[in-house]
Amino acid sequence: MNPKEDKRIRYNQMVEGIENAKMYDGRGTYDTYVCEKCGNQMITTYKDKGVTPFTMRCGDCGGVMMHVQTKTTVEPGVRVNEWVRPTLEQFLKMPNAAQEHVLNGGLILKVMQPEEDPFFPIKKIMEKMPAKESIRIAYIPIVVCNAALHYAKLVADYCASHRMPYKLECRTIRQESVEYIQTCLKTVDKSTYEQLEQQTNEFFYSTQTDLITLYWTVRNEFLKYFPGLDDDQMEIYTNIYISHSLFSYVRDFQVTAEKHMSKVCGCTIKTDPDIHILKIWKSLSKISEGYDIGKAPIVELALKVIANRIDEHVFSEVELTED
Repeated sequence: MNPKEDKRIRYNQMVEGIENAKMYDGRGTYDTYVCEKCGNQMITTYKDKGVTPFTMRCGDCGGVMMHVQTKTTVEPGVRVNEWVRPTLEQFLKMPNAAQEHVLNGGLILKVMQPEEDPFFPIKKIMEKMPAKESIRIAYIPIVVCNAALHYAKLVADYCASHRMPYKLECRTIRQESVEYIQTCLKTVDKSTYEQLEQQTNEFFYSTQTDLITLYWTVRNEFLKYFPGLDDDQMEIYTNIYISHSLFSYVRDFQVTAEKHMSKVCGCTIKTDPDIHILKIWKSLSKISEGYDIGKAPIVELALKVIANRIDEHVFSEVELTED
């Protein structure tokens, strides 16, 4: 019997007996792999019963991705790659080592290519929109969200250092901040994201005076509405208000940008709010529950100054209008 025919027989025997084989069956579960080098994440699931590796090479940086978590559900819209058993035709074309892996029940990873979102047609946007304008629309939300995360982190750190009763909320803020950054790294490469982080630092430096003015304006409003607040509460609620305000700026900017892109591209363009930012927002709201100063005119004026600074600071030669 020639080697090819022998492997064909062994493959068919393996397939016939795999369902009764005494091995882990991961179908219906979702595994998270994280790169030790760049932090890239990948979610996988089992399409077929079989064996999968504990580590694999990162497609982004070539580092090692480690299996870190197994769950039974994933959030809607998350891209999931499948572990599958290669067909006989695919198997016969594989190198000897890979064939032995398959004959022992091993699966191979099928990387799912993301389908184009009908409400965010990348190809059409790139064709119709000027490059600088597209960059500005894509990057301003990342820079401003990074700034908002800075204030959210201040809240989490302050609560933790002062042993305040918000462990769950602080944990959520920290975890979802990491998840948000990982999501950004899937839309831009690492070097670009590092440049955007630098833009965030430059934003803080260039608007330092305005941010200090905003901080004390918000703090004074809290003092006016809630004179009984102590310094700890005042510090936390002020930073929460600023974080919320920056997140709101991002969403307003995105809605305006979507209207503009829809007009230029001749189709409806719409994006959903980022799920990680929403969870951070809710955690901040839980911490400040019952203490809301609304949209005070003097605060809105200070925020308007910051908004203008943001627009001037980040890729700002192109104007966006509501019409």
